[in-house]
Amino acid sequence: MISTAELYAIHEPDLKVRPQDFGMLLRNRVLPGALLRAEDYIQAQRLRFDLCRQLGAALTRHELLLTAGWLQPAEPAVPATLDGMASLITAPFSVGGLPAIVLPCGFTATGLPLSLQLAGRPFDESTVLRAAHAYEQATDWHRRHPDLESLRDPKPLPDGRPSGRPPPANLPQFSREEIRAMAGHAGLTLSEQHLTELAEIFPHYAAMAARLPRGRARGD
Repeated sequence: MISTAELYAIHEPDLKVRPQDFGMLLRNRVLPGALLRAEDYIQAQRLRFDLCRQLGAALTRHELLLTAGWLQPAEPAVPATLDGMASLITAPFSVGGLPAIVLPCGFTATGLPLSLQLAGRPFDESTVLRAAHAYEQATDWHRRHPDLESLRDPKPLPDGRPSGRPPPANLPQFSREEIRAMAGHAGLTLSEQHLTELAEIFPHYAAMAARLPRGRARGD
């Protein structure tokens, strides 16, 4: 929620005049930021403070946290559909303002690269970087590269357009005209393809906004 709103604010001038110059994955991560409400952004920021306190408590006991760098193997550069949202294991540390680094640590059985993540205490970049450097000195994963030719899909890539299926029943429902009106109110003039993409992906963001806790006292 926070990154989408802030990324849209950064890229707004270009998205209004040349959205076709953005890759589909980036475009459809950023465009929903034009339709998010200010109150949802503020509620997400309040939740961010809770996360910072929880991470701070965990890091009083440990200098570093080690996680996977990604929760799944690499995805196709041009996905067939826009169904669902990726869960980013890097997000808690970005939102929490903690230094973190992702390092290559191997390959899947099919040759796709894997990674690990090291995260540290606030402003303790030096410990994170020293640990990352030590790992690279002890391994050679950062010198290896996937064999792209062997990973090439012999089938033609999909054209990148969304599936056109309605969102699942558990997501908020928006008509195409509602999305068009919301985009127009934000000053966006979208092609029919980009409008279709936005109509398919935005319900996932609306569902995220609906999950934000709102029962806080005024002084929180």
